Amino acid sequence: AEALVAKKDYSRAVLELQNAAKAVPKDAEPYYRIGLVDLKTQNYEAAVKAFQKALQLNPRHAPAEVKLAELMETSRDQRAFADAESLLRGAMQNGSNDAETFDALALAEFKLGKPEDATKLLDQALQNAPQSLESANLLARMKLHENDSEGAVQTLKKAVASAPKSPQAALALGRLYMQLDRPGEAETQFRAALALDSGYAPALYSLALMQMKARQMDAAEQTYKQLAVVAGTEYKEYVPQYGAYLFDQAKRDAALVEFQKFARQYPDDRAAR
Repeated sequence: AEALVAKKDYSRAVLELQNAAKAVPKDAEPYYRIGLVDLKTQNYEAAVKAFQKALQLNPRHAPAEVKLAELMETSRDQRAFADAESLLRGAMQNGSNDAETFDALALAEFKLGKPEDATKLLDQALQNAPQSLESANLLARMKLHENDSEGAVQTLKKAVASAPKSPQAALALGRLYMQLDRPGEAETQFRAALALDSGYAPALYSLALMQMKARQMDAAEQTYKQLAVVAGTEYKEYVPQYGAYLFDQAKRDAALVEFQKFARQYPDDRAAR
């Protein structure tokens, strides 16, 4: 099943895991793994059922508690946040003390109206794992929500300093600067991300958006054109952005050529068609 997941052959992976569940019917692990595959295919209802089954078989399965809690946090129901908080505290008691668990619990606390508790949890998570960009991003978002824009900037600056070779960290700081309408600093971070990885499509896309906002149309077109070249299967959603730019600029024939390339490259993709 793991080999099939690595190949993104999710339907066959689930079949293998279902066979594993039949072979060891009292073991929670196959159901937990089925839930992970369901998450990859965005089948969230099935993922919930799989994680619930895993916890029915082993109430102390901390990874299943964390994943189920994260799904609960997508709800708009305050009771779901309280249930998620309870699950996550149980996961910690059962030995799950990684950044993902801290992040999920912090989000539950924040949604329950406990921002100070949430911030303390994320500070602790970053003390334990200063390179955790997810924790830093979440803390920065919470600081923004509390109108502490400089605190948000400092949080992501620390993340960049902790992971100086991470294009993802530079991109996160650049996007924050863009959100704060600080285009010069945003561009510096986008270009820093691209210096680390010239084919990092998310950074190219953010740079193009910034250039569009600044009305640097020629520069934006060149960035979009570069994006169409470097964005491959890993960043497939960025492939048609050059065509979309051309279409918006009323260059319809050129846009059609780009969309046709996209459809030929991914013949089974509905969005491409």
